[in-house]
Amino acid sequence: MGWGMSNINELLKIIISGYIFVFILYYSLSKDIDDSDLVSFSLRLLPIFALVAIPLYFLSAQSMIAIILCGVFNMLTFPLLNYLTKKKANITFHFPYDFAFGVYIVAFLASLQVLGHIFFTNNFIVILLSFLESCLLMLPLVEIIYYRYYGENFSWFSALAILGTNRQEVKEYFKNISKIDLILNLLVLFGVFILVAFTNAMFVYSSNISNTTAGVILAILIFSGYYLWIRSKALYKKIGIYVIYSAAKDYYDKSKAFLADYEGKYEKLQVKSDLEGAIKGTTIIIIGESANRLHMSAFSNYERETTPWLSAQQENKDFFLFPNAYSTWTQTVPTLEMALTEKNQYNDKNFSQAYSFIDIAKKSGFKTWWYSNQGYIGNDDTPISLVALTADEHRWVVQDYLSVQHDETLLHYLKRVTPTQNNFVVLHLKGSHSNFHSRYPDNFVKWQATGNSKIIAEYDNSILYTDFVLEKIYTYAKMNLNLQAMLYFSDHGLEVKRKRMPGFIGFENLRIPFFVYLSEDYQKRFPETAKALASHEKAYFTNDLVYDLICGILQIKSAHYSAQCDISSPLYNFNQSKLRTNLGKTSLEKDNYRQSVKF
Repeated sequence: MGWGMSNINELLKIIISGYIFVFILYYSLSKDIDDSDLVSFSLRLLPIFALVAIPLYFLSAQSMIAIILCGVFNMLTFPLLNYLTKKKANITFHFPYDFAFGVYIVAFLASLQVLGHIFFTNNFIVILLSFLESCLLMLPLVEIIYYRYYGENFSWFSALAILGTNRQEVKEYFKNISKIDLILNLLVLFGVFILVAFTNAMFVYSSNISNTTAGVILAILIFSGYYLWIRSKALYKKIGIYVIYSAAKDYYDKSKAFLADYEGKYEKLQVKSDLEGAIKGTTIIIIGESANRLHMSAFSNYERETTPWLSAQQENKDFFLFPNAYSTWTQTVPTLEMALTEKNQYNDKNFSQAYSFIDIAKKSGFKTWWYSNQGYIGNDDTPISLVALTADEHRWVVQDYLSVQHDETLLHYLKRVTPTQNNFVVLHLKGSHSNFHSRYPDNFVKWQATGNSKIIAEYDNSILYTDFVLEKIYTYAKMNLNLQAMLYFSDHGLEVKRKRMPGFIGFENLRIPFFVYLSEDYQKRFPETAKALASHEKAYFTNDLVYDLICGILQIKSAHYSAQCDISSPLYNFNQSKLRTNLGKTSLEKDNYRQSVKF
């Protein structure tokens, strides 16, 4: 078959129309995505359609039906159901790989059909295509049935429920389903598969093509098949439902291993606290997110008053603000693995074997609570969740709310804490996680800008909102929970104008806010702790030493506590030259930055 201008025009029509269709769907079913993500998707999408257009050109409209059905169902089902479930949620989401997966499926099946009718009998290719297409349609159809039953998309919690379910529970589950519903769902599945087989059987189509064209289509078949299923980072491993299931499986396996070892490890822990027998009170640990202290007026000479409440506490003798605090790394997991446990940059402790400040508090007689507005499962959440699960009470906002939830939602959980006992409470904020404009309600839009300054204005609004949330937590706990101590630090900082990079790119992502509050009652009972904090306010500090600080505030005596690492101890033995960041590779002395933030 020769190629003329009309052939090329037809191919261009397929490419352009398909490209526009998929791009609009991707944009419509995403939420709060960056412009860079849109540009990246649009650039990657165009060559995919070049692959699709060639085999599709040789098929009739009738013979495309099952192929297009497979592509569209695999492309749209998860993003659409996710959008319907989470469109009001305070999160960012987009699924570029689902759309790419659907398009590559079309390329693969169309190439197979064109070549199949050249090299095989019609009956064989009908059976093969019907089988493959039925398999490819199975998962999207099950997702749709799941959504119909539960009114939400398949999630991590769904996957965990499946992973934790035994055979007997499966049998009982199906017994509880209405027989009519079960029969109807089975009929729908069966009907779709019959439609696929009928379409392939009745509308087979073949065309005389040149050897060169057949070679090109064969290359498309091999490449798309390899890219979809075979290579180490095959495309199917990146689609939404697979990512959710694999993350849940990883969490399930890690949590089983972690918790299996935990009981024995916890029993061996020996702790003595001078707080024993003290009046009932509450200690609160607040973990922030992506807060850069250079954008916080309480810690710097920033021109905008982004922290009005905390700035007002600078003269309050009960508050200790530390303007020289740093994160150990630019990402949450490595940082909090050290902040939450006795593991730090200066020892060789292993995370899974190290004791956490939750363990220390529990052993000291505190009722422990963990409430989080962060994620629950995934590369950035699982290790932190494993520690959280060891608390007596634990809950994630995402487990209870699908609508937009900002950090002040955690106040609803704080009201669950019993005031007539010693409590140790951890609150994990969403803070200033991107996208910044999603982190605060509309009434906190204090600064507005356009162009390059817009992102800074949105970030500063998120910092302002965090200051408000901190004030609300402090006020409620002081009035209702006999607040004895409160500590706030961020997991890491952020270079606002620059897209986050995975490696160490300087100190801008590492400068974090950090403060401690001690009540008057606490200071009267432990004046040495308050005196040490006051004397160290200008000292340098890295958040991998938070564990030892909390041990100090809880007045712990244990082999798993180092007073030299505790900034609330007179024995604190770190300064700028001794402290390190970048996971121990870089001295803080190398940070000679002077603030010059411009709007």
